[in-house]
Amino acid sequence: MKLNWGTGIAIFIGLFIITMVSMVFKAGQQSHELVTTDYYAKELDFQHLLEKKKRTSATFKQPILTQFFNNQLLLTFPDEVGEQPIVGSIYFFKASNQSKDLTLPIKTQNRTQNFDVNSFSKGKYTLKIEWNVAENEYYSEIEVVFP
Repeated sequence: MKLNWGTGIAIFIGLFIITMVSMVFKAGQQSHELVTTDYYAKELDFQHLLEKKKRTSATFKQPILTQFFNNQLLLTFPDEVGEQPIVGSIYFFKASNQSKDLTLPIKTQNRTQNFDVNSFSKGKYTLKIEWNVAENEYYSEIEVVFP
């Protein structure tokens, strides 16, 4: 059986249409979550965040330290904090999956806070720490990979 030009063009166009429809259907199934839903409000607050970062680096010689020990993530705040109470929150941001994001309050004992590693999924998190000491606001970001 021999195909002529008209039949070949019709088959090509039919396959092209089927491919395009399947691609549109597949694209509709993909997740399209945003990093944040209130983008513009966060943008307006960005300058305040930069001031907190600058104050943090100017006030403290060392950053917040992180280490894993016995299935625990240990956050240790700088020595300059002393015995003053630390108030604030820690936002665990996972860029690959918004449903794994988590915000927890800061509850330290001797400038240290522990988190159970098993309550987090494996992978890379960015810890966005907003904290206050003696009515001064500070901000730190730390990247941590949970095993």
